[in-house]
Amino acid sequence: DPANIHIRDQLSRILVRLQRPDEARKAAEEAVSLDPTNPRLNAHLQRLDAFLARQGEARASNGSVARS
Repeated sequence: DPANIHIRDQLSRILVRLQRPDEARKAAEEAVSLDPTNPRLNAHLQRLDAFLARQGEARASNGSVARS
């Protein structure tokens, strides 16, 4: 059921464990869009954004080292 918030939230968490963060973020965004005032969903999305930002920084750092 695409409108089930809890399924979207769990899907996002599972996708993180499967190392599919972009798909996880999409599922988390969908959950938040269904219940924008839910603090648990918003916190999960914020943690996921922070994880993706750190992952992007690590890629950028590794890329600059590889080019040296």
